[in-house]
Amino acid sequence: MANPNNLCPGCMNEKLADGKCPICGYNPEEPVNPMFLRPGSMLDGRYMIGKATDNNGEGITYLGYDTVTATTVNIREFFPLGLCERSEDGNVLMLSGAEFDYNDTLLKFVDLSKQLFQLNELPALFDIVDIREANSTAYRITKAVPSITLREFLMRNGGMLKWDQARSLFAPLVSSISAIHKAGIIHRGISPDTLYVGKDGKVRIAGFCIPETRTARSAVTSQLFPGFAAIEQYGEAGTQGSWTDVYAFAATIYRTLVGNPPPEATERIENDNMTIPAKIAHETPKAVLETLANALQVLPDDRTMTIDEMRKGLSVSAAVSTASVKKEPAAPTAPQRSKKSSKKKNGSG
Repeated sequence: MANPNNLCPGCMNEKLADGKCPICGYNPEEPVNPMFLRPGSMLDGRYMIGKATDNNGEGITYLGYDTVTATTVNIREFFPLGLCERSEDGNVLMLSGAEFDYNDTLLKFVDLSKQLFQLNELPALFDIVDIREANSTAYRITKAVPSITLREFLMRNGGMLKWDQARSLFAPLVSSISAIHKAGIIHRGISPDTLYVGKDGKVRIAGFCIPETRTARSAVTSQLFPGFAAIEQYGEAGTQGSWTDVYAFAATIYRTLVGNPPPEATERIENDNMTIPAKIAHETPKAVLETLANALQVLPDDRTMTIDEMRKGLSVSAAVSTASVKKEPAAPTAPQRSKKSSKKKNGSG
């Protein structure tokens, strides 16, 4: 078992020398944001805190080391911007007047973490190994898996993929997203920044946050992903539900095939000029194009309701459908919904 004091906070490998880490480049002399926990500090006497790897309006994610299992982990700390501050000893202090919102969102964070823990068997999730309450806040600890974001994966592979490549990448996600929805969880942030491609070849979903984090003008500082966030997350039209993730998932597939995300939903509702280049449309099965068109409808009432409805269209192989697709003219300017009745949706998640 490694001595935590001999680990680099930037990569959790054994320090080879003092100063800048030759493996990851972490420099212990660089100043640390006072909002973050100090690298090298201990959480509940068990987890060593490493560098902060991500933060948004809900909280901060750190690389960490579990001294009991001698494994690298990721530690998500609930630290809602605008509702709290950090004391010198690392504790989280509620801001005056923000007590209700802080406690309300903290409970939601803990409940979400417990729900996700119950879904550890899903292959597309990072396993939760612990949920802790300390420093007047809460922490969700997940197993670290060597991986890169889908965004980085695409940039390493020419910026885009053809349908058969994308199909093999995304197909395993459908069942997991369906199970997440059946458990009452809506992600609201599926995008190339929250999907990770592991060295084991699996694609996993990260970035689960409380609803307020993915909703504009909420109690906490929101984080929406332009091009992937649905119009209802801006408070423009409709309620949020499984169809919100349908939009984001379809937008992520669109980005993978086209090389750019769809225009932001707030732009599309005013002037929907989204296009699919003719060459890509000719290489992509018609059923896939129709599935994406239905899933990317701007208004929730016009959109595909569930990920299960998308499943059949996304299972089509380009090799099977090439002949019929090549008869298609250039892609339509804005995706047109296939003929099926609209469904009135009730809010959930």
